[in-house]
Amino acid sequence: MAQDQFITGLDLGSYLIKASAITGRNGDIIFSAYGESQGIEDGVVTDSVRLLASIKSVLRQLELKTGAPVTAVFLNVDTAYTRQEANLGSSAVRTGVVTENDMIRAIQSAMRVAKGTDEEVCDVLLGDYKVDGVKFAAPVGVKGHLIDVSTQTILGDLSVVDGQARVLQGAGLKVLGTGLSVHGMANLMLSRSQRYDGVLMIDAGHRKTDVAVLRNNRIMYSETLPLGGRNITKDLSIILKISMREAEDLKVAYGSGKLPPSHAKYELIKEITTARMDEILRYVKKSFEAYPHHGEIRQACLYGGGLCGFKQIPELAQEILELSTNALTSDIMRSDDVFSLNATGVAYNMIHELQAGLIAQMWEDNEPDDPRSFGEPDEDYFSIFDKVRKKTRKTVGGLLEYDEDDEQGDEDRSYRSRTQEDFHKKASENSFKSRMKKLFGFR
Repeated sequence: MAQDQFITGLDLGSYLIKASAITGRNGDIIFSAYGESQGIEDGVVTDSVRLLASIKSVLRQLELKTGAPVTAVFLNVDTAYTRQEANLGSSAVRTGVVTENDMIRAIQSAMRVAKGTDEEVCDVLLGDYKVDGVKFAAPVGVKGHLIDVSTQTILGDLSVVDGQARVLQGAGLKVLGTGLSVHGMANLMLSRSQRYDGVLMIDAGHRKTDVAVLRNNRIMYSETLPLGGRNITKDLSIILKISMREAEDLKVAYGSGKLPPSHAKYELIKEITTARMDEILRYVKKSFEAYPHHGEIRQACLYGGGLCGFKQIPELAQEILELSTNALTSDIMRSDDVFSLNATGVAYNMIHELQAGLIAQMWEDNEPDDPRSFGEPDEDYFSIFDKVRKKTRKTVGGLLEYDEDDEQGDEDRSYRSRTQEDFHKKASENSFKSRMKKLFGFR
């Protein structure tokens, strides 16, 4: 595979450094690596030399798997170090028919949010589009006078983001951009309808557990609980009077099913781990119930190495949370890649957005008589094309070139109502999408 076909996501945790490289037309070829983390605590760099050594060790593993050097990454940002700012952007429809540039101007308007000197824009989540007050999933080609878009700007702690980025730059790695972990995981694990209907996202880590409610493709509620897999290790260490390293080994062996029931302290280990998992999940439920509309959420998604190393966690979580729960455990994934999911989510999210333009080639809907009666496809070219351009323009930087003179061309162009022919023509002729194909080596 060519080197430039890979999108690499990196997650710097307190316990593990995780990296994932993704390629393929649908982001379906994934390579992951992880290793022990040193020099970082709760997102804050405490020893850049040790952290750098940990990062290099993990990236060497990844390079051996992909056969290509890692020179640039997208950095995962944890919800614990962010806040969300909802906004509404608007733009006049200059030609009387919505164009891509009308959409981009509306998004730019929405991104004008007040941020502190200690904050950094990490991601932008796009919500609904409306043309003259009518909601559209794909507004390009719709006649109207005003387009509105709802967005959620993710503002991260500058000291956390900048501190991690400086270490990576010191290693000669280019940080192409940042992505919110829960957003990447949602795109990786959930369908569009699930992201809009609402889901409880639970990221169980080593030192903490992040709780977030995602609805209408926005983070509606989030909280960080100071409990995680490390608490289980400490419990085992204290009660069994063994070292933390020995306790960690016992925990991993028990969770994966490799500890034989004949072990002298098997039942005690089971009791200790189950009690702490039960406690963490009950705190998650209490946090979730603080969300005013929690009764309308029917599904939960649990991931992360803090709890998902235990085979019994899906049943326990479903029983306590009283929600239909999907838990990505090691046995379900049939590998230890469960520990690399946050890095995978960031990489998948980016490659998904970069390649979104290719979806137009697969457009199969019949030609509608009226664009206002157009249905909402699960993911279509025009509804996410603006995300592609915005994301690449802001975070990929010099990787791709943005056509500044496109706007004038759009204003002079007469747009017809959207038809199947329009979609295919747009897919084959648009210069931006052609660059996408060139970037990823597609023919």
